[in-house]
Amino acid sequence: MKAGQWNDTIRKRLGELTTHFSQAEMARATGISRSSLNEYLKGTRISAPFCSALVKEMKVNPLWLLVGEGAMFLHDVSAKTASDATELLSLVQAMESIAQLRLGALAGDDHKKTLRRLNDSLEYYEQTKEKLNAAARPIYLRLLDDLRRELGKRNTQQAKGLRDAAAQVARLCDDPALNDRFLVEDARLEDLSGNSGRSLELSRRRFFRWMEDGREINDDFFESSTNLCIALIRVGRRMEARRICRAAVTLAGERGDHPSANYYTLLEFLGFLELHLGDMQAALDCMRQSLSAPVDRSNAPTHIRLCMQASYLAGFSGINGLASDWSDSFTKSQNMLYAPLWAEDVEGLQMAADRFVGPKPYHVPADHGFVRYCLQCLAIWKSPKKAAYARIKKEYDGESSAESDVLKEVNTFTHHRTLARFARICGCREEAIEQLELSEDARKNILPTLTHEQIGTMEHYRNALLLIPANTRSSVHTKLREDALTFFDNAIAAGYTAFAQWRRNWKLPAE
Repeated sequence: MKAGQWNDTIRKRLGELTTHFSQAEMARATGISRSSLNEYLKGTRISAPFCSALVKEMKVNPLWLLVGEGAMFLHDVSAKTASDATELLSLVQAMESIAQLRLGALAGDDHKKTLRRLNDSLEYYEQTKEKLNAAARPIYLRLLDDLRRELGKRNTQQAKGLRDAAAQVARLCDDPALNDRFLVEDARLEDLSGNSGRSLELSRRRFFRWMEDGREINDDFFESSTNLCIALIRVGRRMEARRICRAAVTLAGERGDHPSANYYTLLEFLGFLELHLGDMQAALDCMRQSLSAPVDRSNAPTHIRLCMQASYLAGFSGINGLASDWSDSFTKSQNMLYAPLWAEDVEGLQMAADRFVGPKPYHVPADHGFVRYCLQCLAIWKSPKKAAYARIKKEYDGESSAESDVLKEVNTFTHHRTLARFARICGCREEAIEQLELSEDARKNILPTLTHEQIGTMEHYRNALLLIPANTRSSVHTKLREDALTFFDNAIAAGYTAFAQWRRNWKLPAE
């Protein structure tokens, strides 16, 4: 705590004491004049001897006086607490002695005496600090264990009280491992409380502290890096998540740490980000490393997701190949729905819905939000009716996003892009064009730090090519169509071969 903050804290406590004692009583008990006490209350720097007098003569609890913890008076606390609190006051006195010595000159006849005083003060400070650290550590550890337990129960109200108590004890304990644990639990609490920004800040702080301190790269590091990237994706920061993944994977390689299962989870997560941010070759490189891993990754969800999506988008496997090449699992079932939906493959989506949606353990439940969306798409593809679009639009327009303002344009882009697809399939061309234009406006307003994923951009530009004829007279539509053609040409050249396969099956609008 800085000197100014310390004085402000003590001054606040003095104000509270004046509700129990008159200024005359306080001045008399502490051996200072009323005018000096009045100056302390107004803003003059408060001396450590005065604080000692409050403790010795007025029996004020020093822990309450210095940090606001515990009862106001020593007779209301246990002997052990009073002893610890007195040690805390001694520490503050030692710190003040050091601060005063800084202001004096170390030259002249008295410099040896001054240096001895400085050395004594420093030794006393270190000894007292070690005692407080040793006393605080078991309390800190117990609070962190209790905090983790309450977070596991998702009891955020109780967890907040434990977090606040742990934060106070952390000021007396400089154990790096426990402070690191505190950051982890604090980030979890903020995330559970819906404060994604604060949770992200804490997770980011922990990651960079790890990088700066040169600590051992272990499973905890890989797991924490993956969780940080998940938090970044949750707030739309995919580019930053990719940078974090790349840094963590590179650091592990440079230090020669033995790859573990958690390392490959992070590597596969990096591959997933590369795939959805437009770098197919980097994604395939991550996939190849995962396939040749010395540990078995065949049942790991991140491995299955990366390999299925990368091989499909690269054109290595079709829908039937994906269905036969992978063992049954929930992750496989999810991706069997993603693939035909991306391609707008009605037969493939029907097959996936028949085989991978249902009550079996590896199936996706029928009431899953994504499954409902897939079945909705299937229904209008099989029976495209203009009335269906009006019903769907009313349903989608009635939904409100719970995301932050930062993601407003991202959510708006997704909303209008989806409605443009539904209107297009239902044969509502004018409505589809309107939604296309709204989605384009939202896309342009997305912050550069919130780059949208490759599939979402592909769906938007597919809408453009399937709705805008080549001979359009609108300059706005002409530019949008040109951008769409450029996007697909670049993506196909980069290795997204599936886009070329889908494009060959499109029925472009008549000129």
